[in-house]
Amino acid sequence: MTVGNVSLFNEQSVESTSDEWTEEVRLDLSENQAFVTGLWMPQPYPSPSATSAAIAGGADSHLFAIVGEALYFIKAPDFEAPGDSGGDNVYDVNVRIDDGYSSWDRIYSIEIGDVADEPVPMGPKSFAVSENEAFVTMLPPWSSSPWSPTVSWVILGGADAHLFTIVGDSLQFLAAPDFEEPADADGDNVYDLVVMRPDGPSAQPLELAVTVADAMSALDFSPDALGFDGWNRIALEEGTRSVTGFASTGADGAVTYRIGGGADAAQFTIDAATGALSFVDAPDFERPADFGGDNVYDVFVLARDDEGETGHEFRIGVTDRGPRLSVSGAGENGRIAVPEGQAAVAVVSATGTIDKPTFEIVGGVDAQHFRIDPLTGALSFVQATDFELPTDWKRDNVYEVVVGVRDGDEAAKIAVEVSVTNVREPGEPILGAEMADTITPGTPSGTTSGDDYVMALGGADLIDGGSGNDRLDGGAGNDRLIGGSGVDFLIGGSGADTFVFNAVADSRPTAPDRIADFQRFEYDRIDLRAIDANASSAGDQAFSFIGKSDFYGKPGQLRFETIGGDTFVFADVNGDARADLQIVLSGTVYLNSGDFMF
Repeated sequence: MTVGNVSLFNEQSVESTSDEWTEEVRLDLSENQAFVTGLWMPQPYPSPSATSAAIAGGADSHLFAIVGEALYFIKAPDFEAPGDSGGDNVYDVNVRIDDGYSSWDRIYSIEIGDVADEPVPMGPKSFAVSENEAFVTMLPPWSSSPWSPTVSWVILGGADAHLFTIVGDSLQFLAAPDFEEPADADGDNVYDLVVMRPDGPSAQPLELAVTVADAMSALDFSPDALGFDGWNRIALEEGTRSVTGFASTGADGAVTYRIGGGADAAQFTIDAATGALSFVDAPDFERPADFGGDNVYDVFVLARDDEGETGHEFRIGVTDRGPRLSVSGAGENGRIAVPEGQAAVAVVSATGTIDKPTFEIVGGVDAQHFRIDPLTGALSFVQATDFELPTDWKRDNVYEVVVGVRDGDEAAKIAVEVSVTNVREPGEPILGAEMADTITPGTPSGTTSGDDYVMALGGADLIDGGSGNDRLDGGAGNDRLIGGSGVDFLIGGSGADTFVFNAVADSRPTAPDRIADFQRFEYDRIDLRAIDANASSAGDQAFSFIGKSDFYGKPGQLRFETIGGDTFVFADVNGDARADLQIVLSGTVYLNSGDFMF
């Protein structure tokens, strides 16, 4: 079956293709690690959507899942309690990769080695929710987690996995549960599933048990803590016991509070009458005691009045009083954008209780692409990136790295997400969207002082080529095209387009602009209002259209004639009977004064 974007073991056989080959792969891994290996995916044939990877058999295939282009254990193996069919810590699974033309079968034999065990939280992580609510919990990490914020959680399995979905980092029921009609496999209102955040070798499956409680009251309540963010999350600095009080609404009679569950319920105490929630022992950021070990404590609080009981899960994120890291040019989430071809990324700085910081790369799925100066914190790529040829783990031009700082016993780390942006190559067109665009010098993806090629596509667009010899294409819509200085080629496209000339120098007789598709029936216009028709007189005078007549020595005259199959527009601004402005229109166009804006 398939849950989310995860390929799980299917009891049905996988059909062979016309061209197959098989290879055997032996891997040696340590226990307690869910990540097995990345899967090499060939160049897709005949289309990018054709390449796929699937679990195709093996004695232990039911213990594995494929997420993206990587193979994972659904539950990290335990050397002391082997789960393979032979009971010898050697797990067998077959993976088939198919590019739509031929297939490759890899027969994996994975031997699990023993490591010195550290205390690991036991049993599934439990939650309690009220019936008729689809939202279950926000999955970690939250706040300043070292994990990458861009890797999405996936549902691996579990008896009730088909009843859930993940939206962002939010775990939700597909349909709000009904306490009176439980839909879980056991019918006991406890729903079981396994989730995982597939962020490479550090990924670990997480077993969840969601208990649905009966709700009959209109009572509701919310925290009154300053650190409450409105989404049942509370930020609290380490060393503080008091967490929050609660304000109730819709109560029928006196309200009493109790702790109803949560993965870290044992870490909390609550005053039944006032609802004052506190830690039993003040939390220590450097020694987290929460289930996940990430300084995010989960507790489910229940409130009862005379009509019934209702509850909410709360997540208390404990922050550090010690050193903190920041990244130049990035926000608190550590995200930064740099153009392709640039090795320098940012400077990481340390603040707080730290004297002589030493910076280092401590993790991240793309750590191998980065280096950092241990003294200055200057973060850079080992090799300048190429937007067209991304080398990050997900091949999406977003590189993820975790930077740490240390000064004796004091330490901190920050996840940095570097988005590599495209740099327009010489001759590469500037593309608009199927809407009204403004493409001018100084705007994002705007024109430059060089030779620009602009394709604005649909919508009523404003295109200013600036200096340089530009090619401007308005596409569909009522567009305004400003060639600026240089020899420009202007295409209005369909719609009522306006070709704007702001100075005589924009289109001299020696280097005139060309309008490729001037159409009167589409109400195209040539806008000369910014040009003073009489340069020798004060003020701003309008042009006088004289049709095909010759200039006769009066400033401000505007005329046209057809030459060699094209139409030429001439303007005299100084009265010497010579053209100071010249515009070429492709084809024969019989102009009149209504075709101009004076």
